Amino acid sequence: MQRFWRSPFRRAAPAPAEAAPVVEGAAPGDADRGTVPPSGSAPASPAADPARWAPGSTVAGLYRVDALLGAGGMGEVHRVRHLGWQHDMAVKSPRPELWAGVRGTEAFLEEARVWVGLEPNPYICACHYVRVVAGVPRIFSEFAEGGSVADALRGGRITTVEQILDIGIQTAWGLRAAHRAGVVHQDVKPANMLLGADGRAMLTDFGLARVRAGAAPAGAVPPVVPDGDGSVLVTRTGLTPAYASPEQMAGSRVGRRSDMWSWATSVLELFLGEVVWMAGPVAGEALRAVARETAPPGRPPIPHEVAELLDACLSVDPDSRPPDMDAVAARLVRAHEAETGRPFPRAAAPTVSHLADGWNNRALSLYDLGETEAADRCWRKALEADPRHPGATFNRGLARWRAGEITDTALVRDLESARSAHPGDSRPLHLLGLAHLERGDAQAALEALREAGRSGPADPEADAALRAATGAVERSVPGRTLPGHSTSARSLSVTPDGRYALSGGSQNEVFRWDLGTGARIGTVDSSGGQILCVALTPDAGSALVCDGPLGNEPSWWDLAKEKRRSVLKGHTKQVTTLVLTPDGRHALTGSRDRTLRWWDLPRGRCRRVLTGHTDEIWSVAVTPDGRRALSGGSDGTVRCWDLATGRCSHTLTGHEWIWAAGMSPDGLLGLSGGAEGTARVWDLAAGRCVQVLEGHFDSVQSVAVGPDGRHALTGSADGTMCWWDLTDGRCLRTFAVTDQGIEAVAFAGPRDAVVSYTGGIERFRLESGDPAPWSYSPPGRAEDLGARATSFREHLERSRRLAGSDDPAGAAAALRSAGAVPGFARHPEVVGLWRRIGPSGTRTGLRDVRHAKAIGGEENGHLSDVALTGDGRRALSGGWDNRVRLWDLTTAECLYEFTGAGPEGPQFASLPFGRPNLYRVQAVAMTPDGRFGAAASEQGSVQTWDLTTGAAGRVLPDGNGSAEAVAVTPDGRRLLVGHLDGTVRLWDAATGRCLHTLTGHTSTTDAVALTPDGRFGLSGSWDLTARLWDLRTGRCLRVMTGAEEPVTEVALTPDGRRALLGGWEADARWFDARTGECLRVLTGHTGAIASVSVTPDGRHGFTASWDGTMRWWDLGDGSCLRADPIAGHIGTVDSVAVTPDAQSALSAGTEGTMRLWEFDFPS
Repeated sequence: MQRFWRSPFRRAAPAPAEAAPVVEGAAPGDADRGTVPPSGSAPASPAADPARWAPGSTVAGLYRVDALLGAGGMGEVHRVRHLGWQHDMAVKSPRPELWAGVRGTEAFLEEARVWVGLEPNPYICACHYVRVVAGVPRIFSEFAEGGSVADALRGGRITTVEQILDIGIQTAWGLRAAHRAGVVHQDVKPANMLLGADGRAMLTDFGLARVRAGAAPAGAVPPVVPDGDGSVLVTRTGLTPAYASPEQMAGSRVGRRSDMWSWATSVLELFLGEVVWMAGPVAGEALRAVARETAPPGRPPIPHEVAELLDACLSVDPDSRPPDMDAVAARLVRAHEAETGRPFPRAAAPTVSHLADGWNNRALSLYDLGETEAADRCWRKALEADPRHPGATFNRGLARWRAGEITDTALVRDLESARSAHPGDSRPLHLLGLAHLERGDAQAALEALREAGRSGPADPEADAALRAATGAVERSVPGRTLPGHSTSARSLSVTPDGRYALSGGSQNEVFRWDLGTGARIGTVDSSGGQILCVALTPDAGSALVCDGPLGNEPSWWDLAKEKRRSVLKGHTKQVTTLVLTPDGRHALTGSRDRTLRWWDLPRGRCRRVLTGHTDEIWSVAVTPDGRRALSGGSDGTVRCWDLATGRCSHTLTGHEWIWAAGMSPDGLLGLSGGAEGTARVWDLAAGRCVQVLEGHFDSVQSVAVGPDGRHALTGSADGTMCWWDLTDGRCLRTFAVTDQGIEAVAFAGPRDAVVSYTGGIERFRLESGDPAPWSYSPPGRAEDLGARATSFREHLERSRRLAGSDDPAGAAAALRSAGAVPGFARHPEVVGLWRRIGPSGTRTGLRDVRHAKAIGGEENGHLSDVALTGDGRRALSGGWDNRVRLWDLTTAECLYEFTGAGPEGPQFASLPFGRPNLYRVQAVAMTPDGRFGAAASEQGSVQTWDLTTGAAGRVLPDGNGSAEAVAVTPDGRRLLVGHLDGTVRLWDAATGRCLHTLTGHTSTTDAVALTPDGRFGLSGSWDLTARLWDLRTGRCLRVMTGAEEPVTEVALTPDGRRALLGGWEADARWFDARTGECLRVLTGHTGAIASVSVTPDGRHGFTASWDGTMRWWDLGDGSCLRADPIAGHIGTVDSVAVTPDAQSALSAGTEGTMRLWEFDFPS
C-alpha cells in the first residue's frame, strides 16, 4: 500500500478548494476557479468597499454579520443572524471585482436563478431567497452547523464506514432531487456537501449547475445533449479536475451520469481520506488499485458491495453507469444495512412543493434578479395557496403599484382584506403601515404601525418603520381648508408660483385667495349668477370670469380696482372653459356652440374662431408661448391646434366624452380626462396616446400637469384626486377629498395641490415616502415542510373518507385538523372540501372569507344591481350605462350585453357634472337556473330576456314612473315590480298581463322580494315601511314599521315568515313578517344599507353598505359573525347577490368591478 500511496496517480497537490475551509452552501468550490479582475483594474480593498460585509456589523438594520465563513473565486460567505426571526443563515456575496465584470455577473446570477428554482428537499441546502443589498445581489441560504464534509474529513470527524455510507446515501438522494428538477450540478465534491448538527448531509453550491440547455449564458460552449430520458440538458462552463468525469474533462456533452461520476469520486475520497489521483478520469484506476491492497492507515476498508457500486459509477462510458441516482442510493442503503446489521435510519424524503411562504420568497428572488414575469407567477401561486397571505399580497401589490398596474388605493384595499383575514396577526398591519409610508400618508402609517406594535413581538424592522413614520408626521406640512363658498366651488385658477388663487362658486361668488396664509384677499362683484369658469393672470392682477344668465360672454376684470374692463362677445352658447396665456395678453375659450375663440386682451377682440368639434367643448389648454392649444369635448375627441393658423394638427380619439384637458409646460405632452373614468397621456408631436391612467371609478372632471412636466393631478366625480408620475404612469397617491364630486384641481408649485369641490377648497401637500422594504417570509426546514405535508394529506384523506361514508361531523373535524396544519389553512383542497361538506351540516360560524376573483372594471361604469344563478357560475349585472350583461364567472367572460328598456343612445342628465348618465338600469333579476332574466329601468319599463339564447322577451308596459325594483319566481313565470309612484305590480311573464296592482305605499317602492312558490311578496318603500303581500289575492298581510329612513332593500325567507330590511339608515332590521315584530336591530355599518340577503334557513343574514363593507350576521342573537367587516371595493357597495348555500357572493358598486367572494361555514 505504501508503494501505491506514492504512486504516479498522485502527481499533483489536492485541488485548491481543499486547502481552504469554505462552508455553507455558497462558495466552497469557487476557490478552484480563481478570479480574473477586469482589465486594468485591481481587486478592491475589503476595508474600502462598502459592499463587502465586515464581521460584527449590522446590515440594513436587520442582518448581524457574525463571521466570515470562507472566500472563493466567485465570492464570500458570511454567517449572519436575522434579528427579526432570530434565525442564522449563510449569505453568499459576489466579489466586488467580479461583480464589475459582465461574465462574473452573469455567472453569479445564473447560480442564483438555478438555486432559487429548486424546491425544498432535506438533502439540498435550501436557498431561502436572493436579495439585493447595497446594490449587490446576495444569496441567503440555509446555515449548516457542521460545516462542509471536506472540513469534517480533514478534521478527523469522518472515520467509519457507517458515517461514509450515511453521507453517500443522503447526497445521492440530494442529487436525485436535483436531477428530477432538471438540474445537473457539475461540481459535486466533499467541499460542496454540508453537514447539519444532526448529521444531515446536503448538497450545496450550484454555481456550475445548468438547467435544460436554454439557460446557458452567451459564450458558453454550445454542444448540449439529452442525458438519459432527455429531460436534462447542460453545458460545460467550469469544473474541479479531481472530481470531473471523462466527458466533462473532454469538454463533451454531459448529463446526470456526469454528476454520478463526481459523486463516486467524492465517496472514494471519504474512504481514502484524501485525493490520490490527479484528475477525475483516472479515479477508477485508483479505486481498483485500492481494492488490490489494504486501506490507507487510519481509514476504513471499502466494503465489497460498495466497491462494486463505485466501480460501476466510474465506468468511462456514461451508458454503462447505473441508470440514475435513485438506483445508486438503493444499492448503498442495502450495503449500509449489510454493514451495520440494522435498517438505515433515514428516509428518502421526497421534494415538497412550496407553500405560500416559499413561493413568496422565490418570487422576491426572481424579482431582484430581473425576472418580473416569473416573479408574478410565483406570487400568484402563493396567493393560490393562501389567498390573503400577507407577504405575497403586499409584495405583489407593491410591485404592481410601482409598475403603474394598480393604484395605491388598490394596494391598501388588498392589505385591509389581508388584515381582516388574519385577526390578531400584527404582520398585515405592519405591511399596511409600510404601504402608507411609501404613498406619503404619514399619519395613516403611524396609526397602523402603532397598532401593529401593540399586538406584535419586538422586531427591528417594525421599530425602524415606526421611527420613520413618527419622523414623517413631525416633518409633514398640514393641508389647509379655504372657507367661504356657500355652495359648490365650480372653478379654480392658481398662479404659477402657487401664491394666489381665484375661485368661482355657483352662487355669484368669485373669491381671491392668498394660498400662503389661506386668507381671502378680495372678491369680484359679479352679478350674473352662477360662475361657470375663471382664469387668473400670473401676477394675480387680472382675471377672466364667465358668468351671467346665458354664460356666453366672459368678462375681463382688473382685480386691484375690482372693475370690469371688457366683455368678450361672440359665442352663441354657454362658455364652458377658458384659459389665459402666461403674459395675460391672450385668452382661449370653448363653448357649447362647438367653437373655440382666440382673444386679444384686455380689449376683448376675437382674433380667430376655431372649428372642428362636432359637439360641445368642455376643456381647453394653451402652451406658455401661446402658439399651440388643446381642446376636448363631448364628441370624444382631443384636438391639437396651431393658434397662428387655426389649423387642427391632430384629432385624438379614445375617450367617450372629455371633461378636462391639460398640457405640459413644453407643449410636448397632453393630458385629457374622460367620462369613462380614465385619463390619457398624449404625445402631441406624434399624435398618439402613450399612457392610459386608470385610478378613478367615475368621470375625470379636471386635470393638471405640474411645472416639471413629469407629474400630474386628476380630480374625479368620485371625490378623489390622484397624483401621478407620468414617466411610468404610476399613481403616487390617491387623496380621498370629499364624498361629493371634485370640480377642479391645480398645482400650486411643484409639491402642492389645490382642489375645489362641493363645499369648499383645500390645499394638499404632495409628498411621497421612501420605497418600502419587501416582506420576506421566515424560512422553513425542508424536513418540517415534508412532515407538515404528510400530516395535511392524512387529515384530508380521512375527511374525504368520512364525507363519503355520510359522517359530515367527523369529516368536518378531520378537515379542521387539516386546515390547522401550518401553511394549509386556505389550501384549495381544504376550501373545496369545505364547500362540499358544508351544506350537509349546521353552520356554526364564519371560518374564512376569500376574495376569489375580480370581474370587469371601470368600463362597466356604476353597477346598480347584480343577480346570481343558484350554483354561482353565472351572473347578471345592470348599471347606470343602461346596459345589462350576462357573465360567466368561471372565465370572467361577458356572454351577452343587452340594452335596458328605454331610448337608445345617451340621454344625459345632471350636466355638467359627473359621468354622462344614460337611462339607468335600476335592478336585475334572474332565475336560479340562469335561463330567464329581467331588468327594471329608470325609464319605466321592465325588459325580459331568454338568457340561453340572448333573445329579448317581452317588455312589460310602463308604470306610473320609473321601475325601481324587480324580482322573479324560480320558474320564471311571475315578476314582481316596484315603481316610483309607490305601486307594486305582479306580472305574468309569459303573457305580459298585470295580475295585480298592489297599493298602500305612499312613496317610492324601491325594493321587492318573492317567496320561491310565488305565494308571498315583500316590498320596501321610502315611506319608511315594508309590506307583506298575499300575491294570490293582492291583499296586504302586514305592515312592518320602525325604520327611521326609507326602506330600500328587503329579503324574505322561503316560507315568508321572516324578513330582513335595510335602507338609508346604517342599521338593518330583522322582522317576524307575520306579526310585524322587529326581532333584532343589526348594528355595525357606518353608511346606508345597500343590499340585504338571508339564508334559506333564516339563521344568517348578509348586508352590504355604502361604507364599502359587507357583513355576515347571526340573526338569532344579532351578532356579527366576523369582527372585521368584509372589505375590498373602492367606493360604495351597491348590490350583493348570495347563493342559496351561502358559500358564494357577488358584490358590485360604483367602481364598476364585480367581486366574487367565497365563504367557509364550518359544520
